[in-house]
Amino acid sequence: MQYHPSYHIYLIDDSHADLAMIKTYLMELEPNSIIETFCSNKISAEHIVNDGILFIDCNLNETADGGYRIAEKIKRSNKTVRIVFISWHDNFVFDYQQFSYKFYFVRKSNYKYDIERFFTKISAEYLSIQKVFNLKNTKECDISVTNVILAHSQGNYVELVYPRSNVFHSIYVLNTFKNVESELNPFLIFAKVNKGLLVNCRYLVSCYGVQQLMGKSQILIYNNFVVRISRKYKNSFNSKIVEVFNESI
Repeated sequence: MQYHPSYHIYLIDDSHADLAMIKTYLMELEPNSIIETFCSNKISAEHIVNDGILFIDCNLNETADGGYRIAEKIKRSNKTVRIVFISWHDNFVFDYQQFSYKFYFVRKSNYKYDIERFFTKISAEYLSIQKVFNLKNTKECDISVTNVILAHSQGNYVELVYPRSNVFHSIYVLNTFKNVESELNPFLIFAKVNKGLLVNCRYLVSCYGVQQLMGKSQILIYNNFVVRISRKYKNSFNSKIVEVFNESI
């Protein structure tokens, strides 16, 4: 039996009827998850846990961009939150293409189908990260492949950088860069930016959005570590960024 992940879900909608409608279905679909509801915009990024899911009405406060502005503010402060816009206006999915970060969209007119599709998608993402590196000769636990934000060739070793408890850690695996690259490539979220460096594009998109990444020759990954993108790999890097972003829409 496969493990089904539980989530911390936040639902913001100033329509009490819509709030009840969405919450009832979320409780039915995700009985093991924590669901918090808000009838106003009185929620801060600090309130939302890492990897939380935010369902937010586009027309919050009776303005077309009320939910957009709140989501943008929260996403800037908490890069790990998943944003799900909800609306009776189906065309808003096109209006919100200006939103810099990866987002999902639920039509209230077909909310059961869209919400179920959303959780099917992110559950598949969760299961995909169960693939782990077996880190022999280290004291660290195995780490999920998609938690690796970069792989860097260091002589006879490959440095893997990953976050844990909001701190970035490096471990060194005795292996060739070519072998590690072959392990990472099937996950379709990594891009090569120079001869000995792979980066996690899903992580980059969640941090910066698409517009800030396209055409860049260097990117700050974490702390003071700057990745330089060689001309040879710039086109493939840009394509991967767009591909990773579009997979959610």
